Parts: sequence; structure tokens; C-alpha cells
Amino acid sequence: MFEFMRAESNPLPAQQGVPRGLAVGAILGAMRLQDTLPVETLPIPTPYGVGQVNAYIIASEPLTLIDAGVNTLAGENALKLGFAAKGLFVDSLDRILVTHGHPDHYGLVPLICNGSGHVKAYMGEKEIERIANTGPVWEWSRRLQEAGFPELLLKEISKLEKRVNRVHKVSQLKCRPISDGEVYEFRGFNLVAISLPGHTDGHMGFLEPDRRILFGGDTLLPHSYPNPLIEPILEPEGDSPSRRRHSLKLYLETLDLLQSLDLATVYPGHGPVIENPAETIAYMRRHHSRRLDRVCNCLTAGGVTAFDVSATLYPGAESYCRFLAVSEAVAHLDVIVEQGRAGNEIRDDGVEYFFRL
Repeated sequence: MFEFMRAESNPLPAQQGVPRGLAVGAILGAMRLQDTLPVETLPIPTPYGVGQVNAYIIASEPLTLIDAGVNTLAGENALKLGFAAKGLFVDSLDRILVTHGHPDHYGLVPLICNGSGHVKAYMGEKEIERIANTGPVWEWSRRLQEAGFPELLLKEISKLEKRVNRVHKVSQLKCRPISDGEVYEFRGFNLVAISLPGHTDGHMGFLEPDRRILFGGDTLLPHSYPNPLIEPILEPEGDSPSRRRHSLKLYLETLDLLQSLDLATVYPGHGPVIENPAETIAYMRRHHSRRLDRVCNCLTAGGVTAFDVSATLYPGAESYCRFLAVSEAVAHLDVIVEQGRAGNEIRDDGVEYFFRL
């Protein structure tokens, strides 16, 4: 889980006179393309509990960055120094592919694009809409109120979100939408965009199908599991009394998709490269199966709220971490209801209660 804290930084300066093809060619000459892809990992520090985020340089033409890191001075310096260590410059970039709309992945995109006039950035359409707040903002508050979120804590979260939007220059984030199945061509190989909902609704991955290599963002992580976040939807989902996406259900379906791809390698958003994706997928399934049982044990005949369940799972969580804990509780409760192990109803106080059947 991560917390939102950062300091302002200045736009990346443009670096002139760099022969783009020469720099990229030097990297390509040092790698064996027949065995792998020309990938360079840039670990970018973040001020969040999750630790470093991975940005990936695809050192082929067109020169591409997958995810950009968080908009802090430390993140900006790490990005520029990382490029320089590979014999490249940030200004040599042609495009940026963003896996999902969280600030540790898109934060530096506006700075990079402002520092160079030719870089094109891409992100899933649902992520672009969510970041731009094109949906009804009151739906977010309503979903949290239904989960039993205290009003005082809700106001604190709202202030944090507004600060994130300001310091990460969301108003300057100009991304072209990515569609499922869209192909991004490189010299000698392609990356195919695939929809990986769960952690967020519009999360995208980028697959090299011949080598079965996936740039997976936060969908599959080596040492932790992605939080299935609360996100409102415009229409009710099935018979659910609450209009929100069922994030864990979507994530488990995404695990099915990943298993069917028989992946050889996953480049994750955090942590080292996953060399045995099937093992990690199986671990994620076991984790959520155990967590579903634990959440089910929190239920009573009279009913409990998602906030109550989160307090049992994570008694010490505060501020934004409490939001993440409630998100996890809601996601698992939705699956338990669908499994027929629990019932749910929104009562006169406007709060949703879950009870044992």
C-alpha cells in the first residue's frame, strides 16, 4: 500500500543535439534480441510505502518508456540519471505507454512531454477518464459512505486526492487512449495492449506474444498483491444494491487470462522481474482464497460494514491506507456475496451491511 506525499519539481529540461538513432543503436548492439527484448529497468524512488516503482526503457525504435515514475524531485533525478547511465536522454523518447492511472506510474508524464515537443503518451481510456474526473465525483463519496466510512476521514481523503491532482499536474496530463488489442510496433517485434482490470478498471498490460513477455504494471507483483480499489460505475452491476465495479471478481478473471497466456516473463510495476509467472499467479489465487475465508469469518448475523471488516483486517491503518483497507474489504465481500456465503443490504442510514447466511 502507498501513501500520497511529494514535493514540487521543475519540468525536465530539453537536451538538444542528441542523435536518437545512434544512442538507441548502441543499446541494441549490446543486447541479444533473439533471446530477449531490449529492456532497461529504471527503479524510481517513491514516497509511498510500496517503495520503488519500475519504469522500463524499450531501447528500440521508436524509443519507448513504459510507465514514468512519480512526480518528485527524487523521481525526476532518478529518471534523468537512469537514461544517462544507458547512454540515452529523456528528450530522445518517442512515446510513453502508461499501464494505469496511479501517480507512481504516470506522475512524470506531463514533465517529460512538456520538456519535449514530440513525445506521445498513451493510457487506457478508462484511466484517462477517471484521472480527469469526467465521471460524477459525488459517486466516489457515496460509495465510501455506503462502506461505513466516517465523514471526518472522508474529508481527509478528499483533501489528499485534490493535492495529488495538483502536484502531479493532472490538468497537464495529455494521453491518447489505448484500446485492448492495439499493437505498438518496434524494430523486430511488437507489443500488444491487453486489458487487465482489477487493480484499476482500465489497467493495461503490454504483451510481446512471441516471447510471451508481459509488462504487467501492478497486476502481478513478486512480493505483494495489488489492492482491488473501489471505483464507482454509472449503472448498477447485476443485482448489487451498490453501484461499484466488483474489482476482485475482475482481478480473478484477469488471473485466468494471464494463466491462459502461458507467460515466460513478467516485468512488474514494483520489484524484480518475475521469471515464473505461473507460480506467482497460483500464489495470488491462494492468497485471495484465504482472505475470502477470513473476511467471511468477520460476518455476523446482524451485519457488519466494510469499514468494520477493514478494521479487523488492518487495525492500525490510517488516512489513505484506511481507504485501501476498506477497498480490499469491499472487494472480498462482493465476491463472498456472489458465492452465496453472505447477504447484503443498504439500510435506512444509507450504509451497506453484510451478514452471514
